[in-house]
Amino acid sequence: MVWPRVLVSLLLSFVALHGEVRAQDASHIPFDVTRRVQVHPPDFDPPLIGRAGIRRLETELARLRYPFHVVLAQALPGFGDEDERAKALTDGLAAAWSSQGYDPAISTVFALTFEPRTFSLLVGSRWGAELGLRDAALDPYLDKFLARVRATPTDPVGGIIAMAQALDEHIFDQIDPARVAARKAAALEKARMQARLRLGEAINRAEALLRDEDHTPADVTPFRERIERARALMPTADEATLTHEVIALQEDLRPLAEHVSASREAARARAQLVTTVLIVVGLLLAFALVFFIVRSAQLSRRRKAFAAIADAWDERTKNAAGRYVEFYGKRDAILGLLELEGKTAALLEQVTAEVDGIYSAVAAMEAHVDACADEARRARWFRLAPIDRALAKIEAPFDFDTGVLNEADLFGPPTKQLRIDPQTLEAELESRFASSIMGWKRLETAAELRFHEAVALFPHTLLDGLLETAAAQRIPARWLVDHPLFGDEAQDKTIWEEADQWRWKDAIAFLEAIEALRERHAAVEARLARLVAVRERIAAVRLAELPEIAPAGTTTYDAADDPADTIEDAKSAEIDLDRKILAADLASLDRIEEAAAATVALYEETAAQIQRIRDALAFAEPEVQAAQRLMDNALSALDELGRQAERAAGVHRFSRASTFVEVAARRLESGRAELDQARSRLAQRRHLDAHRLAERAKAAMVAVREEAERGLEHIDALDQTRLAYERRVSEMSAVREAKIAEIRRYNGTSFPDAWHAPAVSLPADFAELTRALDAVVEIWNGHVRTARIAWEEAERRRREAEEAERRRRAAAAARRASSTSWSSSSSSSSRSSFSSFRSSSSSSSSRSSSGGWSSSRSSSRSGRW
Repeated sequence: MVWPRVLVSLLLSFVALHGEVRAQDASHIPFDVTRRVQVHPPDFDPPLIGRAGIRRLETELARLRYPFHVVLAQALPGFGDEDERAKALTDGLAAAWSSQGYDPAISTVFALTFEPRTFSLLVGSRWGAELGLRDAALDPYLDKFLARVRATPTDPVGGIIAMAQALDEHIFDQIDPARVAARKAAALEKARMQARLRLGEAINRAEALLRDEDHTPADVTPFRERIERARALMPTADEATLTHEVIALQEDLRPLAEHVSASREAARARAQLVTTVLIVVGLLLAFALVFFIVRSAQLSRRRKAFAAIADAWDERTKNAAGRYVEFYGKRDAILGLLELEGKTAALLEQVTAEVDGIYSAVAAMEAHVDACADEARRARWFRLAPIDRALAKIEAPFDFDTGVLNEADLFGPPTKQLRIDPQTLEAELESRFASSIMGWKRLETAAELRFHEAVALFPHTLLDGLLETAAAQRIPARWLVDHPLFGDEAQDKTIWEEADQWRWKDAIAFLEAIEALRERHAAVEARLARLVAVRERIAAVRLAELPEIAPAGTTTYDAADDPADTIEDAKSAEIDLDRKILAADLASLDRIEEAAAATVALYEETAAQIQRIRDALAFAEPEVQAAQRLMDNALSALDELGRQAERAAGVHRFSRASTFVEVAARRLESGRAELDQARSRLAQRRHLDAHRLAERAKAAMVAVREEAERGLEHIDALDQTRLAYERRVSEMSAVREAKIAEIRRYNGTSFPDAWHAPAVSLPADFAELTRALDAVVEIWNGHVRTARIAWEEAERRRREAEEAERRRRAAAAARRASSTSWSSSSSSSSRSSFSSFRSSSSSSSSRSSSGGWSSSRSSSRSGRW
């Protein structure tokens, strides 16, 4: 194909011309053999390096073994791709300087530009050809530079020095004759030792085969002699001889290895067959043993579970049977009840039938448990179904024929089918038995009462006791009129006879008659108890006469405070209460209790009024004096508050201390007025009024004191605000310096302006002034945020550029790899064009003192920093 070759030729010619133009861009930077650092333009002061950094570079680079030149350029010349321009800069400098004393074979040039921030490293052509220091091989040294540049703070000078020293040390290590000779000798000795080791391993493998006498041939003498010949060569032979001997030994011992391998394989097959048979037999035995153990354990667990359930039911049925026997023992003791009729006969029949039904259910459960136990006993370790069925049936509902209980009873009661549910049986039988026991106890009580007449069970003495209590409390007997025995003797006898007529006919009916009489008695007794409680409450607080409180003329008080009026009201209420009790209106008991409560309240109020008057006589004057002392303290507090409020008004613009002063003053005036009235009432011997007014005056003075304290706390808070502002003002310079230092850490150049404390004219709002300081600090924080955001953005762009550069280099490497496959088949015209490119791009080729070094492309390594 002609067209691809023509296009390649044109492309290479363009690249050569482009490289030549770029080389000429840098030819105007002169080479100074006495200096290691060139700055362009000469008056350019490199950022982050400065003149001190240049001097440091000169000193450190002059100490290197091989020339290392640094070019610090303000701008990257040319146009187009920055990476190619950076490479063209170093290539062009090397070409231009080669005629000015620069040796491109052993010299290295590193160019660093600032607009944009790029770098390019071109090592001597000899080092590139002999040591392979080109392309990616230069990255470890450039990484040392980039690590210092991208650190915080950035250090390009240290990065260049670290890169140059590492590169210089590597070149010296690779070309120093003594080190090279030492490495060659070590490599030869290492190869000889490795050959001896391989021969030793071959001998060991052969001896290991001979030791396996069960699988070796009958005659192994030739193999042993061969091994000894090989062992004799190990101490003195060189690496080639030893390597050849390893191969020969392996070939000579091949029959031995094949024989041993075949013999071992046959023995392994026999052993594997025996092992397989043993494993199968062992697995069968193990399975049988495991099956037996598992099934035995399952049977044991099932038997334990069944035994626990069966034992629990056995214990319950035994207890129930005992209770049944006990019941029939008591039943036999009162057989006389069987001759009675009516309610007694019905209850006895009900209780007996219920107990018999309970016994039938218990007997059914007992038979059911026995049947399940019989089935469970048929289970074996190889047959678990019987005990599983027993476990399922013992707690499941079942039907039971009561004929099983009386099979030999020809004239017994008719049998019936019972449906028993073991899950609910126990709770159901407990409830039925409890009900039966209550009925039986009632029968026992009725049976016992039959032997007593009604007059003995409900005697007239019950009413006599109530009448005595009523008489003692001045309660009319008419309150007992609904008592059963309140009539005459004939009526009482009739009541007793009506009850006694059931004694020998129906014991339960006799019991119910006695209970009805006792309930009527209890109701009357409860009513009488409420009336007695009314009398006792009145008696507990009654004042028969008003005691003497003070000699006549000692004190005076209003009618509302006079206990004489209140005690008269109480006595009137008590007389009205007596009239209601004497009326004996059975429906008015609630109104009587309400009237009693009102009467008690009046008597209690009388006592309280007496005590208040006595307290006033004893404490009115001391309370007035105490109120005076509190007023003195309140005045002192108000004066202090006034002085502090006046001072605060001259310092703080929005002080509310004057409000506290006004409120406290009003309360003081109110308290003073009440204290004056208390003195006036005391002079008029109105001790009760004076005592009350003194109490109110004391409360007012306490309120004045509290208001003054709140005002002083408000002033203290204002003063604390002022002190906090003054402290903040004294710290502002230090805060600004801290912010500036933080901005510098982010490589920022915009710093906050100098700050001066504003003049403050009193009174002032120090809270507002503090907020102004906060606003200033926030502006400073804005400078810090701006610097941080700019630094983070620069770091982001740098990382993106590095990633883009990495991808570009990877793509370029892929293109170079793909171009290699067709470069050898280029036409003669393309080769001639390529030759002209080489001759015109002498800046990218180097030569040593012993001969010419040439390269068809730039060996520079470039990037962004």
